[in-house]
Amino acid sequence: MTKHPEECTRLLRVRQIVKPDGMLPICRSTFYHMVAKRLISPGIRLGPRTRVWKESEITGLIDRLEAEEGHND
Repeated sequence: MTKHPEECTRLLRVRQIVKPDGMLPICRSTFYHMVAKRLISPGIRLGPRTRVWKESEITGLIDRLEAEEGHND
């Protein structure tokens, strides 16, 4: 069965997620700290030194953080 493009999700490596070119304005160490605190899943292991995260998970995190920020104002 073939999935429609809107049902598919991209897999992102950490360099595609964090600054300077990524979706989140945080550094790599902060990202891994968030993983250690379980704010973000540990990702999907592709190899001994490669992990990826679903783009939908990262956009969901951004939405959660923006919602929390809105409640703190």
